Amino acid sequence: MSFLLQLLVLGLFTFYFFFLETPVDKSHRASGLNQVLDITSDHVSAPQAPAQVMKDVLLTEFQSDTEGQKEWVLEAKTALSDSFEQTWDVQDSRVKFYKNNSELVRIAAVHGAINTSTRNLELHQDVKGETESGYIFQTTSLSYVSDQERFFSKSSIYFESPGQNTKLSGSGMDGSISSGLVEISGPIECHQHIEGYQKATIKSQTAQMSLQERHMIFRDNLFIQIDDIAITGQRAEFVYSKTKGELEMLRIQGRVFVTSGDRSASAERLEIQLKEDLFLFQGNPRFVSGENVLVGNEIVLYDKGKRVQILKGQVKSEAPKSLTED
Repeated sequence: MSFLLQLLVLGLFTFYFFFLETPVDKSHRASGLNQVLDITSDHVSAPQAPAQVMKDVLLTEFQSDTEGQKEWVLEAKTALSDSFEQTWDVQDSRVKFYKNNSELVRIAAVHGAINTSTRNLELHQDVKGETESGYIFQTTSLSYVSDQERFFSKSSIYFESPGQNTKLSGSGMDGSISSGLVEISGPIECHQHIEGYQKATIKSQTAQMSLQERHMIFRDNLFIQIDDIAITGQRAEFVYSKTKGELEMLRIQGRVFVTSGDRSASAERLEIQLKEDLFLFQGNPRFVSGENVLVGNEIVLYDKGKRVQILKGQVKSEAPKSLTED
């Protein structure tokens, strides 16, 4: 047989083997990334082998330091393996991340890549996620570092709570599977529905969110606007009902100042109990209304500040001191 004929036969055989005999149906499943690599290694052992295309792929990666503990599970419509780059390009992928074998967050994207050596993931285009606590988020790209159990995005990020009561935007995020927390970088702007009020806006430099339960913290250069009530401070904690998941309380700390019309108040701490429509000032509280200055151990404002109660305090009538003075 001539050399050219042999070459033609070899070419036809290679075409048949790689492009007709490659398993691409839904029966192609594996319980771990190592196992999948073992299955496909015979097809890509030759350095000159072309990329292999698989359909309806399911990959499960287990934690290296524990037995039987899932780290992530990935489903993809198609996967393209590259024998030279040690990466798999995946399309229409969905990834679930686990903590103690409990699903903590799920993320979907149009495009993605898996590093078969590090088990790191890259997700791009229309990245959407949902946390165990029910928050959904959107961004344009997201990375996952396996040995740190950390996912992060340097692109603009948008979060929304169940029922759309909370809508938050930031410039990026950094999440930890082990701690179950997400740090959102600012500038932060959050629109929050509060029963009995028309509008509430929260701005800060950073925010923290729990992946497992309804809980949020805003920090640094804090500004809160609730209708005509303006509040500044350094830290605000949103406390939600454990049963219904409704926002019940705001705890604000760090040189808190509140203004509404010609009234103002200051304290080290402010607790807003939303159901009772109660503003509780603690830590050297001071309330100013016109020429009246009220001080006490605790000051309570009811009915959006229209009624005032002084607890173990006194009423002074003097020219009001500026709240910004020490």
